[in-house]
Amino acid sequence: MTEKIRVLVFGTVGTGKTSLCNTLSGADEAVSNQARGVTFTSKVFKPFEDKESGKSIELVDTAGLNEAESGNVPGQEAIKQLAQLLKNSEEGYNLLIQVFRASSITALEIDNYDLFVKRVANSRIPVILVVTGCELSDPMSEWREKNRIYFEKSHLIYKDIICTCFAKGDERASLGASLEAIYALLREESRRAVLTAITTYAGETVTFYDTTGQDSEMSFGKMLSRVWEFCRERLNLPLLGEMATEALVQFLINVLGFDEPAARTAVNIFKRDQTSQTSSEEDW
Repeated sequence: MTEKIRVLVFGTVGTGKTSLCNTLSGADEAVSNQARGVTFTSKVFKPFEDKESGKSIELVDTAGLNEAESGNVPGQEAIKQLAQLLKNSEEGYNLLIQVFRASSITALEIDNYDLFVKRVANSRIPVILVVTGCELSDPMSEWREKNRIYFEKSHLIYKDIICTCFAKGDERASLGASLEAIYALLREESRRAVLTAITTYAGETVTFYDTTGQDSEMSFGKMLSRVWEFCRERLNLPLLGEMATEALVQFLINVLGFDEPAARTAVNIFKRDQTSQTSSEEDW
């Protein structure tokens, strides 16, 4: 059987995550730049084979923390999306890929690194960085050398930093057609570089939470509350009320397939941690 590598691709909206996943997998998913605030919507791409290594690769494209503006995803919906992402992660992952745009490194990039690499994966899964929009650098790797000091100062540690281009030119216009001829070469160079990095740095399969029920500190409910509290602090989200937590119970049962005792146990842990957090804030 072909060995499968599972990869979680994360980053703010508009960085080129979906374009990256489309190019690697051969899919044609629509690109969205609409998410604001916190959203854990995710898309699982059909596994594909890397012909050079013979390994099967499955990509999961997800958004995390984004610019908080009007129209934020409501807290109740965001917590359901987070639960869905954690449930989708039962099989575990072998590698994380963070995606930046070369022109827009912000504090949110650091927050997303902390969220996925440190809080969700507990620093147990290798991570690489894919920088998109590097077509103006020649060679594209020049961007990495110019910005290396930034990563050192920000304590962002990656196995590798791959500078890429996944842009496309508009072939209906003469200039666009000329650009597309250049972009096509850069996309292929980028595709090969990212696939090589995936097969080189993918580690053992690691799950985000304990699925055996033996480690209470790594249970589904504990992980859900830990990650949600991180997001709540960053974006000043309110605590979820009783109606929202009951809706979460029903979501775990009806959508994610939990049995009722397991769903209520997970949500009770979540509620207890929220109550504890409220007491801490009042004491402060």
